Amino acid sequence: MKVIAEIGVNHDGDVNIALKMVDACKRVGADYAKFQIFDPAKLVTARARRATYQTQTVGAGSQFDMLKSLQLSYDDFRTLKAYCDDIGIAFLATPFDENSACFLIDDLGCRTVKVGSGDMDNIPLLLLIASKGVEMIVSTGMATVDEIRRSVDAIAYGQICYRNGTDPFAGGFPSLEMITQAGRSSQEDGTLAAFLTLLHCTSEYPAHHPTLNMSAIVLLREVFHPIPIGFSDHSTDHVAAVMATTLGATVIERHITYDKLAEGPDHAASLDELEFARMMDRIEATVRALGTGQKAPSGNELALRGVARKRILAARSIKSGQILTLRDIVLKRSSEGRAAGDIFDVIGRAAAADMDIDDAISTEI
Repeated sequence: MKVIAEIGVNHDGDVNIALKMVDACKRVGADYAKFQIFDPAKLVTARARRATYQTQTVGAGSQFDMLKSLQLSYDDFRTLKAYCDDIGIAFLATPFDENSACFLIDDLGCRTVKVGSGDMDNIPLLLLIASKGVEMIVSTGMATVDEIRRSVDAIAYGQICYRNGTDPFAGGFPSLEMITQAGRSSQEDGTLAAFLTLLHCTSEYPAHHPTLNMSAIVLLREVFHPIPIGFSDHSTDHVAAVMATTLGATVIERHITYDKLAEGPDHAASLDELEFARMMDRIEATVRALGTGQKAPSGNELALRGVARKRILAARSIKSGQILTLRDIVLKRSSEGRAAGDIFDVIGRAAAADMDIDDAISTEI
């Protein structure tokens, strides 16, 4: 199980806050400290309205102005990547445009890139990232299975281009048929699973239990097997993360904040450090409790079995050579004798010696 601590834009556009939040991600034991990298001019128009949850948290205004106030520079991200490397936590980011994606991969050397739900159907961006041969984690909020399928196919096509050393756009934009064929062949031969993880997600901030649709994790595992499936959690407690773990999620992504009451679009739907640590504890406990998935007695059960299981004993006096029947035996707890499950090897066989009541049964070979 991998856990992504999504700092996102909860640094409020201040790299110093971002660095302190990386420390928090490390303290809670997350595998990744994740950011969002964007150029507001490439992401939104000047008149694009804010989402309802953004208006509720930061007030009225344009998306552009809000995003501009939350933007970090490329130099800031170089600092953050170096710091993550220094303290031993993986740096991860979601690019919202092609330049940002190239910066992450070509400049920072990131070998894993996260794609948010808003770009799940952004085929040119998916093709670009996949054609650079990096691992991809893709959220599927707001999407249908058919939309996810097309995106998966595009990623497969981009990866094939990477392996072949070709530009996915060299001959113009690839046709739907080319992309579809790439997806089918890659899923059948299992190569998709090596570099792609899909995250079930409900794109609400916050997402309440009735909208989480956690059983979709099972559906995605079946439809897109063997691609790993994870969960991007926008809920308000730890229930969904535990559920996702039990349903087979391999990645959990969750927003983290320094203050849930801070002004900003995502603080209120995030966990603070203490809450995140508790979630980590519950995920880890759930993973331990799930075990291997194989049905076999534990070490303690093996010790108890010698006491709790019954053994095959003589129900009455038995003479040597006597053919044993069900009336001749009894099943009781005892420190001696054959296991009760060996009854088929006892009935119908000849007794090997004289036996009294409660003696361990022995038979002739």
